[in-house]
Amino acid sequence: EFVPYPKGFVPPSFAQFDGTGNPRQHLAQYRALCCNISNNNALLLRLFVTSLSGFAFEWYTNLPNGSFKTFKELEEVFVKRFVGVQKKITIHDLMTLQQKPTEAVVDYILRWRTLALKCEPPLQENHAVNLLLGRLTGSISLLLKLSSIFTFEKLLSKAASLQGEASSLILKEEPYEKARKKLTPSSKKPVDTISLTDKQVKGSEETLQVTPSPQKKNPLTFQERLDRIYSFKKDAVPKLFQLLIKAGMQLPEPKKPKEVSKTDDPTFCPYHRCLGHTIENCITFKDWLER
Repeated sequence: EFVPYPKGFVPPSFAQFDGTGNPRQHLAQYRALCCNISNNNALLLRLFVTSLSGFAFEWYTNLPNGSFKTFKELEEVFVKRFVGVQKKITIHDLMTLQQKPTEAVVDYILRWRTLALKCEPPLQENHAVNLLLGRLTGSISLLLKLSSIFTFEKLLSKAASLQGEASSLILKEEPYEKARKKLTPSSKKPVDTISLTDKQVKGSEETLQVTPSPQKKNPLTFQERLDRIYSFKKDAVPKLFQLLIKAGMQLPEPKKPKEVSKTDDPTFCPYHRCLGHTIENCITFKDWLER
C-alpha cells in the first residue's frame, strides 16, 4: 500500500464481479484496464478489491493479510475458487427463454443469440436459428417461420424489414382484447338447483346443487364466423396474404381448377383460387392466420 501510483494515473472504473460470472473473463478485463500498471504487482493487488462485489467481495476481504505475494498467485486462487460457480448455459435455458409481451422481435432475437453463444455444448448456427424460430411470438413470427432462414444475420435482417411493415397491420392489444371479451361467453358453469323434501324428518327440507355434465359447444354459425374479431385489421388481410406468399406459404389445392385464372373477378379469392368471396372475407384463411 506504500507503492505510489504512476504520475497522472487515474484508477479505472471496473466491471463488478459478484462471484457468479466468468472469473477468467473478469481477470482479462481487469488486466486490460490496468495496462499502465500491468507489471506492478503491488498496485494490481491493491486495486483488485475494487472490482469485486457481493459474495466475491466478502470472500476476498476475509482472506488473511499477506495471502498473496504476486498478482499471479491471486489469479490462480481466484479462478480455482469461482470457476465452478459460473452457471453453464444449456439448450434447456434457451428453450425456456421467452419473448416478453412488449419486447420487439429484433430485441428478443439479439437477447436469445447472446445467450446461445454461451451454450454448452456449442450449437451449430442453423440448429440455433431453428430453435429460436420455434420460440418467436407476435405478428411477424409466422412470416419468419415460413421463410428459409439458416443464419442469425439473415434472421435479423428479415425481422427488421418486416417489423415496421407488419406492425401497421395489427390491431392494438387493448381494443382487440375488449372486443374479444365482449363476444366471448361467460365461462361460468350453470348450476341446477333441485329441492328435495325429507319425508322421514317432518318439516325438514334440503337443497341440492347439481352441476350438469359439460355439453358439447355448438358450432358457430356462418354469421358468427363472419363477425369474429381477429387480432389484425380486415383491410390488412390482403397485405398479410402477400407477405406470406413472399415468405413461401403453400396454398391449398384448388377445388375448382377452371376458376384459377379468373384473378380479375372481384369475387376471386387468391387463397382458395376460386370465385365466391374476397380474401378480406376468407374465413378459412383468417382463422388459419389467427392460429
